[in-house]
Amino acid sequence: MHRNGWFIASVAAIIVSGGCSAPGGAKHDPASAAPQAPSDKLYEGRYLSTSEVRAKHEWEAERSIHFSKLVRGNPKTKRIALTFDDGPHPDYTPQLLDELKAAKVRATFFVIGKMVDAHPELAAREAAEGHEVANHTYNHRRLPTLTDAGIEQELTLGADAIRRAIGAPTKLYRPPGGEYDDDVINVTRRLGDCMVLWTDDPADYANPGPNVIVERTMRAVSNGGILLLHDGAKESLGILPELLAGLKARGFTFVTCSEMARERGIITTGGPDTWKAAAAPGAKR
Repeated sequence: MHRNGWFIASVAAIIVSGGCSAPGGAKHDPASAAPQAPSDKLYEGRYLSTSEVRAKHEWEAERSIHFSKLVRGNPKTKRIALTFDDGPHPDYTPQLLDELKAAKVRATFFVIGKMVDAHPELAAREAAEGHEVANHTYNHRRLPTLTDAGIEQELTLGADAIRRAIGAPTKLYRPPGGEYDDDVINVTRRLGDCMVLWTDDPADYANPGPNVIVERTMRAVSNGGILLLHDGAKESLGILPELLAGLKARGFTFVTCSEMARERGIITTGGPDTWKAAAAPGAKR
């Protein structure tokens, strides 16, 4: 029996929405996941709340649903992973990289494949400056709406775009909106990928106000946290120096998601050894 009130409420919300099963309605065929022209409409739909992410993880653990998923880092160390979704964006990514370089902070960028194909030089710069470049699918489609073939296509095309841009593969991915179901889990297992979610989300994509983003982040951040921000969110770009300075003042240091996993991160199955083998020269997805 769980004592946490958030767990009961969040599990109820997950069960209503289908939990680890596919949501109601027909899934799209693979053709619907074909590459599309880049679009600025990247924030459509809702994101799983941090409580829903935690509840879903516990729900899966209770039912022995295991797949490669990073849910947070080592809670005994003051290290956090700074992550940015939805880039690279020509108007914002260069400024973001300049600020990270000035602060001597490395981050993990979950990039959209079609955006990488449009601006491969920005993904290459991210990697060259020591950041981790990871997969956020090719078209930013809600994966539970797709067939198995469509899910695999979104993940494979996204990873291929990254390989073309930086010359190296990735096994880390983040599903758009944090949404996934049984089919997504099965494809994840088949590809040998690792899903990365988050522990902290100040909802910068909704432009709540710069002060709100800082306050929400500083109030909630904890050891081993994974902070969800967005490449292209104007308000986060404006307060990033202040936010990084505040986190450093609290004693936090920054690691990439792969480094977090190696430092006894909480991961259900798989891990860095599996990714290393998959990323070896000549390895195929």
